[in-house]
Amino acid sequence: MEDIRLTVRFRSDGKYDAGRRIFQCTAGSFQFWRLGDAAGTIASMLSAGGITEKDVVRSLSTEQKACFEDLRLCLELCAENSSGDVLAVLTPSCSPIPEVFPVSAGGVLSRFVHFRKIHRGMVLEDPAGVYTISLFCRECWDFLWGEVLIPNGGISSVIAAWLEMMGCYEEMIPQKMDFWEPHDLYFHWRSRGTRNACGRPQPYRHSGCLDPLPVLKPVFGETVILDDPCSLPEKNFADVLLSRHSRRKLHGSIPFETFSAFLRLSAKVKQIREDCTGGISFRPSPSAGALHGLEIYPAVLSVDGIRPGLYRYDPGQHVLENISDVYMPILHQARQMAASSSPPAVCCVITARFARYQYKYSRIAYSVMLKDAGCLHQTMSLAAEYLGLGSVILGDVPPEPFVTAAGLEWSEESPVGAFSLGMADVAQDLRKGYE
Repeated sequence: MEDIRLTVRFRSDGKYDAGRRIFQCTAGSFQFWRLGDAAGTIASMLSAGGITEKDVVRSLSTEQKACFEDLRLCLELCAENSSGDVLAVLTPSCSPIPEVFPVSAGGVLSRFVHFRKIHRGMVLEDPAGVYTISLFCRECWDFLWGEVLIPNGGISSVIAAWLEMMGCYEEMIPQKMDFWEPHDLYFHWRSRGTRNACGRPQPYRHSGCLDPLPVLKPVFGETVILDDPCSLPEKNFADVLLSRHSRRKLHGSIPFETFSAFLRLSAKVKQIREDCTGGISFRPSPSAGALHGLEIYPAVLSVDGIRPGLYRYDPGQHVLENISDVYMPILHQARQMAASSSPPAVCCVITARFARYQYKYSRIAYSVMLKDAGCLHQTMSLAAEYLGLGSVILGDVPPEPFVTAAGLEWSEESPVGAFSLGMADVAQDLRKGYE
């Protein structure tokens, strides 16, 4: 069996950020950031032959010790064969490389482990762990392919020890993790920068390569001009907050003025500014970076003065753009999701224009847009309550048949939320104790 040599080196990705940037690697030289004299002292000691734990205790100030601990996270452990070929690399995220590794007898790989392709190899990631393993040889892949991992020396024993140290065997998963689904845990882990080897997200990663989407979508179709309300109800904001609740039993047609006021209070643009993201806007609902990459598509069944159909709300001009005459399948889905006996007067489908977020936020873009969707749902819910409308937020939004009816490409824009709207049943509210 081939001997494996373990060597420590600075991370080959050339970037590191765990709360603050430590270094950036350019053409083999290290440029230290934000660390002042501490970085210079440590760099000198490293170039002079290394630094020991005793040196840290004896020679470094408190600031320099903190710098050194962060610097340890810049190191990765390489497993090389006798020819110097790198077979696998262990990369830390929030814990430095340990000095001693356990001897592992193997086991069943954890259900939370994910593999993804990188240049020349694969990466093994475990959201519950604090390291990642990059694999660059067929022996690694063959070992990990087995139903039960049994190391037999060489690189397989090294990988088995790393997995043991990471807690990547099924029998090592604590019972408290039973509630997690693998995809949920992976999404949670990948969308936060402090506990994974990806570091913090790089903003504007696509700048110079792709053009950002404009702040507002253009209007092409026939439009319905909405009114600005002459007067609004006089209600105490605290009363609106405390009286808000989901109403699944809706009835009657929504007055045109009320529906127009609902959209205005929920999403109408107050101000637009130009910037490098294609423009930002300010609206009643908050949005990350003021991007407002969400769109509202009302499927209208019963609003006074508006022909039934599928529309898109343009928040800049405060108009409805007619998109399609296919709307009933969307309303029937809304009825089923709300467990109601009849479809609502309106179902507002909320979509995300993904590239609006991805241009700026890259790896955490989807997490950001879901936060925006939550904010918009709350704003719409409060606006409906204020105007005396009944509403319910729908928990599941199947992309079909909406994407087909709206003529959208699902990978560019598709639903991330939905909202049923109608006239509230006041008598039912009184029977349930709502006032």
